[in-house]
Amino acid sequence: MSLSATAARKLGLKPRKAGRMQIASGRLSGGPSAKRLTVKVKRSAKKALLRARSVTPLLEAVAGTPPDPQRRARRSLKLSR
Repeated sequence: MSLSATAARKLGLKPRKAGRMQIASGRLSGGPSAKRLTVKVKRSAKKALLRARSVTPLLEAVAGTPPDPQRRARRSLKLSR
């Protein structure tokens, strides 16, 4: 899960680059049945997310091995209190 650099600055976070800042990550092993994805939010972003009224992060799921992933899905969703 990542935030744009502009959104991260508005929350009080300090992104290192002008690109997206990763705030959470998670893993999931595949199978024929549906699974629930649980993400672990980084410590630095946890307080900022608790204080924010609303945030629009980008959730990206990649299936396959890192050099050439088989599938990639991106979804931007609005999180609000």
